[in-house]
Amino acid sequence: MEMKKLKVLCLHGFRQNKDTFKQKLGFLRKMLKSHADFVFMDAPHTLNSSNDEVEEKSWWFTGENQIYISKIPSDIDEGFNESVKSVQLFVKDNGPFEGLLGFSQGAAFAGILAILLERKEFVADFKFVILVAGFKSLCKPHLNYYNLKVNLPSLHVIGDTDNVIIKERSEELMTYFENPVLIRHPGGHYVPGGKELKDQYINFFQRH
Repeated sequence: MEMKKLKVLCLHGFRQNKDTFKQKLGFLRKMLKSHADFVFMDAPHTLNSSNDEVEEKSWWFTGENQIYISKIPSDIDEGFNESVKSVQLFVKDNGPFEGLLGFSQGAAFAGILAILLERKEFVADFKFVILVAGFKSLCKPHLNYYNLKVNLPSLHVIGDTDNVIIKERSEELMTYFENPVLIRHPGGHYVPGGKELKDQYINFFQRH
């Protein structure tokens, strides 16, 4: 009997878009092609600095003039609520999705969506979430999200030499999940798709 493939919604990082992220996930998509179909969507906000060739997108901004700095606490989360609505609409129109995957800003966002799901403030059929180079958002309006533990099974992919989102920030995000699974890799700020990690990814997917 052929195994049903899992459908996974993928949320890109800051200054990426669905197409650039799809390219960056090429190794992983190939490695897991018999297990999962990855579906990509754009964040609703386009940076004015985008050039003609690549539209750079963001899920929210932490300052005026489309600034986004993840490391500094901010009172601003401009565009965040629109992004939640846009994902909710995308899920409704293109789902159901069994999984949610986020990278960097997209992983911080996916972490919050998992919390909203737990709080019954977001509707989806997610059975798991995968957070690559994720972190706890330091936007003040988001801090009240992090007051519960998420029961949704989670996979946390952390690069030991990531200097954009240092590993301690990703490890902190893990503490908000009840049953986190960890994949560590020696690399930096990217989604690792090396053969040496294949079994760990497949093990996680096969559970679902």
